[in-house]
Amino acid sequence: MVYVCGWWTVAAWYKGFRTIEIHLKQHKGDDYDIKPVNVFDTVLILGYDVLFEIGAAYMIFYNLFMIH
Repeated sequence: MVYVCGWWTVAAWYKGFRTIEIHLKQHKGDDYDIKPVNVFDTVLILGYDVLFEIGAAYMIFYNLFMIH
């Protein structure tokens, strides 16, 4: 599932359907600055999404049905 979702995420990012925005809170006030995103940030954020938010969730539910 991680393999399939990884390819889907790369294709969606390449086509522009998935984007990354990083907001950094300013020291004073409630305003946020938008950090310019580079490829390294994109790989880390989307990689985390695929491995942990998708892959770990599937493994938990897959193992629930494998326990007898």
